[in-house]
Amino acid sequence: NMVNGSECNITWTVNATGDLGLYQFFAIFNSSLPINSVESGKVNITIINQTQTPNYNINLINGWNLISLPLRPGNQTMPSPFSSIQGNYSSIFSYENGTWKSYDPSRPEFLNDLKQVNESLGLWIRMTSNDSIENSGQDVGLNFNLQTGWNLVGYSSLVVRNVSSALSGYNYTSIFSYENGNWKSYDPTRPDFLNDLKNMTSGFGYWIKQ
Repeated sequence: NMVNGSECNITWTVNATGDLGLYQFFAIFNSSLPINSVESGKVNITIINQTQTPNYNINLINGWNLISLPLRPGNQTMPSPFSSIQGNYSSIFSYENGTWKSYDPSRPEFLNDLKQVNESLGLWIRMTSNDSIENSGQDVGLNFNLQTGWNLVGYSSLVVRNVSSALSGYNYTSIFSYENGNWKSYDPTRPDFLNDLKNMTSGFGYWIKQ
């Protein structure tokens, strides 16, 4: 209970959502005491973006895997993006602009010409045991950089899409994936029931012929 002339501290919690920006909230204090004034106060609250860095795990099997990193790593320099499977792979290959590049953790660094990897690359990785890549980084959205001929590309999305939707707007003649030791393919000119590659999925790499 308060008496005239006394002081008190008041705290409250506000649960609210909204767009990023500055908002002003008012607090009105109504007194039941016999005084002639009603006091009010205001406070500024800024809503900021505190979105956590997205993560995605890519399950790999012993032997060859055709993969990609759906999220752009914060550190793209080899072998940092594959630190979670250190000791469980023997080689990684990319195919960029018609040229093969490779990384072998057992050989001297100057012999490795695969220096950096990102979400745009499809990658062949040879595992020595089953393991899982912990991919964290920036979701930059789906995009393909295709050149005439064969392209080994990544799938830079966390959303599964059917092939025709994922490649809408691109010219291509065929696409191949290698999933759990099995080849799958899609050809836009043949009946759909003959295509066993139905969707493009996070974590897989793809051969696309333009």
